[in-house]
Parts: sequence; structure tokens; C-alpha cells
Amino acid sequence: MGIATLDLRPGAGLGPFSLGMALCDALAEVETQLGVFDSIVVNYCQQEPLARDIVIAFPHLGFRLCFDPHVQRLHRIDVADISRLHLRFGASLLGGPMQAPTFAHVYSVLGPTFPGAYNTEASCYTLAYPGMALLFPIPAHHHHCFQQPSQDLPMQLPDGSAPRLSRVVLHLPGEPPLPAHDRACAAGVARDGDGVMADAAAQGQREGGDGGRGVGALECGEGDGLGRAAERFAALPLVMANGAVYMEPLMVQPGEAILFSHGGQRIAFGDSAQDVWSELGRPCFMGAKHHAAKAIHTALAPPALSSSPASPLIHPSSPSLASSAPLSSSPPDYVWSYYTRGLDIIFSGQGYEVSKFVLHTNLPGQPDFNDYVKCNFRIPAPRAPAAAPALPDPSLLVTPDSKWGHVQTLFGGGGRVAIQTAGALHRAFGPTFVYGFRHVAFEVLKNGHICTVTLFKAP
Repeated sequence: MGIATLDLRPGAGLGPFSLGMALCDALAEVETQLGVFDSIVVNYCQQEPLARDIVIAFPHLGFRLCFDPHVQRLHRIDVADISRLHLRFGASLLGGPMQAPTFAHVYSVLGPTFPGAYNTEASCYTLAYPGMALLFPIPAHHHHCFQQPSQDLPMQLPDGSAPRLSRVVLHLPGEPPLPAHDRACAAGVARDGDGVMADAAAQGQREGGDGGRGVGALECGEGDGLGRAAERFAALPLVMANGAVYMEPLMVQPGEAILFSHGGQRIAFGDSAQDVWSELGRPCFMGAKHHAAKAIHTALAPPALSSSPASPLIHPSSPSLASSAPLSSSPPDYVWSYYTRGLDIIFSGQGYEVSKFVLHTNLPGQPDFNDYVKCNFRIPAPRAPAAAPALPDPSLLVTPDSKWGHVQTLFGGGGRVAIQTAGALHRAFGPTFVYGFRHVAFEVLKNGHICTVTLFKAP
């Protein structure tokens, strides 16, 4: 495979990756260009998945994508080793194995800007453009040349050599190119052949990385909460391919309905398939649900597939229709999955009406990670006022970023816990724990974060 060439777009993106894009869209781009992006590592913090960025690293190409863990959108692109790919700006190559990325060459390609800043601790000169920072390591024996502030550009060092570009960081406008903890080691790429890419791999191995979807703790940014994370992308609204607003707030009315705050769609328990279709459109997947194991507790026989070819709830190409199941007189429930909304809607096989909603948080390490967009739900505390204000008190809400301790504060202990072991071998966090309350059940990970929420109407 030849050297990849990616277009550099300061403040906007690199190649097919654009700042502000959703994590699912970035992974979709990788899948469509496997000839270019043939090896990736996904790093995240296992114990506190919302404390550090979700990072997609491309070790063979020397760059990584940093996603805000709360809203799972791209906010920084870090090209740590520019010798592994061609960076193209306009018609010129900025760097790569065939082009020496000297300060003079980079400046001539990108054009004039304000003088940069020298970081004494990192021994690095940083040249800034809107939405982009370029890092040039300075050898130790030339440090004295940068002790005093100067308006001169380091086109050439006293011995005749020229500083060479080692790292390019693309970032959202108005944000620092590097988080505070990373600025001190900004020149580490020059001193280590693989730079931060090697650091990322080692970190992933130390904390359980598996090479493909490592459970690393590569820290690219600081967690700032769901609300503040949404604010940083307010200037970059994102609409999915099917017209759904990305991470649209979903208000839960326990035991009654769910309400999408932007579009105004309302889906209630007891609604028909036609009602749901008219509000949300065609689902991404339709199929039958089988719960043979749960039938032990409900004294029900495992449900059989419906023999009626005219059922309005089943997509004829659904793989679940081809599976076999024991015969039963009870028709199965059916599920419509809206992946771009992070939502499953389950219909009763008896009356073909909405019986449950399943909301997904899309935390890394789960078997269905990246199947769903993170559902931005708001569940009020049981004792919250029925007529919620336009901006309810966040302390009285359960959100996808809430932990089990906060749920307990609002809902209580939850009684006996059910242990969910399905797919445990493929879960980075092992089995999950399900706590039931009136109208709602929370599936909780060992680290205390919520995996899914199931809404139902209690009698």
C-alpha cells in the first residue's frame, strides 16, 4: 500500500474527517476506505469512560481522532508523525516522506500568520493558524536563542539548520490546540520515533487494550459535562442522514410517553405501528424479539414466529425471521430500532401496540457499541412535579451521563438486582446489573455507568 494523501483543512478537518462529525460517521468513513485506513485502535478509559476522550488512533498513518466523550463528536485531530502520510494543502504537500517539512517550506505553503510562541519546558516552537497549531522542536543547544520574546520567525537556526515540523493539531475554533496536561510533552514526537502514537499503544496495553478496540486511557481532553460539551458544538449543528437531529434531547414522561424536544414528536404507550411510523418515519431495523430464557421466570413458553406474512411490524429481509424458534401459541413481540436516535421501540405481539422503549447510552466496550447513536434522554425523579418547567432542574433528572449513585438518590435502592450475563464474554465491563423501578429499569455497568434504560407502563 502506498503512502496515503490527506487534504489538510485548518479548523475544519483532515481528509474525510471533519471537526464536529459524529463518532459513528467517522467509523463509517473508516469502513468505506479500508484500503487506506486498514488498522485502527479505539482507546477510552474503562473506569471513567466520560472522563477522557474516546480516541481513534491510526498507528500506521501517525494520527488520531479525539472525540468528546459526552456527545461523541470530533473536536481535535492530532497528526503526531507527519512522515507517515502526505499532508496536502491546496496543490502543495506540507509534509511527508518525500518533502522536508522545514519551517520555511511550511510558512511558504500556509502563508503568513502571527509570530508563534516558544515553550521552554517542551523545547518546542508553536506556530498558530485559525483552528490549527504546528509544532517545531528546537534542539537543546539552541534554547538560548528563544529565551527572550521575539517577533522574528525561526526560519533558520544559528548553525544553518532549519526547524522541522513534527506535529500538526487541528482543533475547534476558539479552543486551545492542546489540553493543559499535553502541552508539556508537545515535542515528545521528535524525541520518540513513534511519538504519542507509541504512547497510545503502550497506554492501551497497560490498561487492557486489545489492539482493535483497546480499553486504553489515552487522555486527549478533559471531560466537561454533557451540557457544556453540547455548547462547544452549538455552532456546528448536526443532522443525521435520515433527518434525525443528532443527540436530540428526549424527554421521558414515565408510564406515558417519550417526547423529542426539537421535532416535537410524541410516542405514547399503546400507540400503533402506524402512529410511530407517521411520527418517526421508517425504522433502521424491524424484527421479532425472542426471550426464551426470560420465559422461565414468567412461566411462558418461548414465543414462536408469526406465520402471518402480512404483519406490519416485520421487515421481510430481517435476519431474525430466518431463525428458528420453538412453536407457541403466543405471538412474539416486535422491535423497531432507530439507530440514529439511540432508541428501540418494542410492540406487543398480542395487540401490535407500543409496550416498551429501550434507550441506549452507546458507551465503548459494549457489544452494541456504535450500533446506536447515544440517546440524550431526560428522566425526571419520581417525586418531580408532573408539569415540568421548560428547563427542569438537572439535579432532578437522570441523563445518559448519570451514574448509579445519582439514580439511587432520585429513585431509591431498586430492590433485588437481576444480573444480565448475555454477551458478557464480549463486554469490556463484564456482566451488567438491572434495577427495576415503577415504569423504568436501569441496566448498570460495574463501573456505575448506565448502559441502557427500559421504559414500560406498570399496571
